[in-house]
Amino acid sequence: MRLKDGDRLIGQTGETVTRGPATYGVPEVEIRPSTSLHKIIAAVGKDIEVQWVDIAGGVGKTTTDGQPLTGTGAGITASSADGGFLVRYAVIHDNDAGGILNAKGRILNSEFYDNTQNPAFLGWNASAVKGITEFEAAYNYVHDEQGNGMWCDVGCKNDPAREDEGFWVHDNLTVDNGRSGIRYEHSPDGLATGVHASEPLINLALTAFYVPAGLLLFPSPPSSQGLTDPYAVPDDSLTPL
Repeated sequence: MRLKDGDRLIGQTGETVTRGPATYGVPEVEIRPSTSLHKIIAAVGKDIEVQWVDIAGGVGKTTTDGQPLTGTGAGITASSADGGFLVRYAVIHDNDAGGILNAKGRILNSEFYDNTQNPAFLGWNASAVKGITEFEAAYNYVHDEQGNGMWCDVGCKNDPAREDEGFWVHDNLTVDNGRSGIRYEHSPDGLATGVHASEPLINLALTAFYVPAGLLLFPSPPSSQGLTDPYAVPDDSLTPL
């Protein structure tokens, strides 16, 4: 399924469940492939929304020597989406590689589990949500993933649409995952007393929590703390977690 500019895929509203800091939906609409699909939904435009749907069944492809092929095995891919992309009240599970790959925008009030059924993708892009561009993830329940939970990969590029919000991960419950509950890579080269605008924030993460040296954690986005220059913050202006 390809969603383009302004498309909104919204299922029937279901119940919500609150577990710790997470409040997530229980959709009544299921999306399953009738044939072998390498991605269930591809977001390829601006201001796309996916809400109140249960997504599963993305099939991962590998080369003849067993190497994983990027962009396959996903519930949703968003490499061609923009910062206006929104996923909310979704359940994404039982995919071969990841729940949402090349994530952008906002991932809210959703549940993720069992999204790396093909072990070839471990160490590649195995995760509930993985992006290389800043995104927000909040109020999600992420559990029983074979790989990482929320992951912003090497560089975690700036998204102008997010202004000073950065990679903002907050109020999620991430438990019982095979690798990091929240993973961030990495702080800018040469960072000494400052902080990159793309930081993961306080979460309940019971699996390993990958935090590089020089990274500070905040309970609110950098813009709310007056961080106009994220590379030149005095040592005593903010307190690490």
